[in-house]
Amino acid sequence: SSLFIGVVVGALFTTNFHPVATLDTVVNTGLISAIADNAGIFLFLVLLGIIVALVNKAGGSAAFGRWAKTHIKTRVGAQLATFVLGVLIFIDDYFNCLTVGSVMRPVTDGHKISRPKLAYLIDATAAPVCMIAPISSWAAAVSSTAEGLNTGMSGIELFIRAIPYNLYSLMTFVFIIALTLMKFDYGPMRKFELLAEKEGDLSILESAEQEEGSPKGHLLDLILPVAVLIITCTLGMLYVGGFFGDDPAYAGRFAEAFGNTDAFVGLPWGGIISLVLIVIYLVARGVISFKDAMSCVPKGFIAMVPPIIILTLAVSLKTMTSNLGAAEFVRDLMYGASSGLYSLLPAVIFVVACILAFASGTSWGTFGILIPITTAIFPTSSERLIIGKFCSIACGTKFLFNAANHSLDSLSTYPFPIFFEEWGLPSDSASISQAWNDKGDIVIGNDVWIGFEAVILAGVTIGDGSVIGSRAVVTKDIPPYTIAGGVPAKPIRKRFSDDVAARLQELRWWDWDEEKIRRNIPAIQSGDINALI
Repeated sequence: SSLFIGVVVGALFTTNFHPVATLDTVVNTGLISAIADNAGIFLFLVLLGIIVALVNKAGGSAAFGRWAKTHIKTRVGAQLATFVLGVLIFIDDYFNCLTVGSVMRPVTDGHKISRPKLAYLIDATAAPVCMIAPISSWAAAVSSTAEGLNTGMSGIELFIRAIPYNLYSLMTFVFIIALTLMKFDYGPMRKFELLAEKEGDLSILESAEQEEGSPKGHLLDLILPVAVLIITCTLGMLYVGGFFGDDPAYAGRFAEAFGNTDAFVGLPWGGIISLVLIVIYLVARGVISFKDAMSCVPKGFIAMVPPIIILTLAVSLKTMTSNLGAAEFVRDLMYGASSGLYSLLPAVIFVVACILAFASGTSWGTFGILIPITTAIFPTSSERLIIGKFCSIACGTKFLFNAANHSLDSLSTYPFPIFFEEWGLPSDSASISQAWNDKGDIVIGNDVWIGFEAVILAGVTIGDGSVIGSRAVVTKDIPPYTIAGGVPAKPIRKRFSDDVAARLQELRWWDWDEEKIRRNIPAIQSGDINALI
């Protein structure tokens, strides 16, 4: 409801509260456009729902449960098995919850683990593992939100590059393992677990009944369908990305093909093939009839209606916020703010994301709102400004990075790749970076003094102990302990003899502990290197 209200409010603001135009905006610009643009992921979600229904109908989930009950002997083992199975089923969080829940329910019940604890283990694994799995519905949803934005890379490449920074997912895994091994529960969960362990009350809801599958079901009837689904989806993503094609930029190159793929095509491609193979396998095994297999189609669709609705509304909300210029507004607001606030931007975004996720109840909706805004704030180029210790940098100093320059290798200095949308050029980071010459990071050494309004160009390294004159334009590296100035900046003289400069670099007094530096301040100020202790 919160997402739908957001879409309606966005449409009202977009149309200046004109009722007919608002309805047209909600239906055509919002909902219909979202459904048309995300048909691929909708199809994939339905296919996943059908596969879950097939596996349950064939008795594969129940068979795995029977196997687990004979091999898992402790409560800790049952909880860890739930976590591990959740990690292995990374294709989709709904697919994960439906499968792991039906499989592990008998196991956890047998070890007197409460249903709330089982629900926590499943839910705390399902979404986080999908958030760091490139072959998942989450990858497709996030990449669709980021597609077409000026990020310098494809949506799926952005998703993959963000995986190491997804601390929520990674730390959630650590949290689950720690709580399980330490046998530690707190709050309401502790109450539920004590009831389950001591009184056998698992806090089961009345409607939590499980459909009985085929008694002929075998452990392989769960493992093989999941394995086939993962393999075919991987191949589908690689195929769409050009891994098996003729383009030398992607042919036979796994990472490059994944970065070039379209998850909205690759995942349904693999899902359809896996569904056909799974139906053939289960019917040939005799665990279900073809009629039973077809009856799983509507069941699978019904099971996936909630995520389809959420994704539709999330994308519609993204469209409304884009039409209102939210990305440009926040970007300009942050650029106009003080440098201190801008440096806190990651923390601000985190807090805003928490509030949005809590208010809307959906991560996909939060992605739809924040990804276009945050990508508009941060630059495409990835070079760094590295500043050493004890540096004195005067006001007005400017550091010009690679993206501030234009390529001199081209016949024209006009940066065509930056305006890839207008000229129909590739939008990946490698193509956009052709607009400038990549000279690398700017590195400022230790104990460096940079004068008023000096300009430091990309790729420049200023050595330890150097001094840069006011309004100098530094275009080339400056050796350690050198005074430089002018336009372009050139060495004027050495601060010390080569012997003294070499000894200072060997001593590296700036790396000493605070107490040792404090004792040597008089010696440092005296200019007598022999007085340093």
